[in-house]
Amino acid sequence: MARKKKKNSWVGWLAAIVIGMVISAFMLSRFMLKIQTTTEKSITVKGVAEKEIISDIGAFYCSISVKNTDRAAGYADLNKKAEILHAKLKSLGFTAEMLEDKSISCDEKFRTETEKENNRSISKTFFDHYYLTYSIRVRTNNVKLIEAKALKIYDLAAQKYDIYVGTPQYYINNPEQYKLELVDKASASAAE
Repeated sequence: MARKKKKNSWVGWLAAIVIGMVISAFMLSRFMLKIQTTTEKSITVKGVAEKEIISDIGAFYCSISVKNTDRAAGYADLNKKAEILHAKLKSLGFTAEMLEDKSISCDEKFRTETEKENNRSISKTFFDHYYLTYSIRVRTNNVKLIEAKALKIYDLAAQKYDIYVGTPQYYINNPEQYKLELVDKASASAAE
């Protein structure tokens, strides 16, 4: 009798598993049918529009730096170098109205020396100098002036000045004026 009960319970479990698989397959097929129906009815279309636009604003950063072991003397020297940078910019055609975002930074620079004491190497750090930098941003609607003259500021490097000129960046003043035209072109492209 005990064997018969085990056989019947095993058959019951097997029947429950088979019924569960059938129900799961039915539900999965309805889900897949729903997905197929949904994807068959939707189409995504994207349009593309391009327009060549000439920049009407240009800007770049430039800086001049000095080294000095005395901070006050370093600032005095930097002030003289800033005047030289301003004179160079003026000689290239950049006016005072084009100069903005002026800043000065002062960093302390250190050097490391290694000494031998009792057959051991010991590193010591010492103050070396101040590194002072005067930075300025040049911004103008005269894009051609930037293209032609920005890199000529490096002429100061030939005179042993520590000079830096950043890569010019170009912008458009009013991008909104082009947006509607580009949206219309993109919509027409999508319709095609």
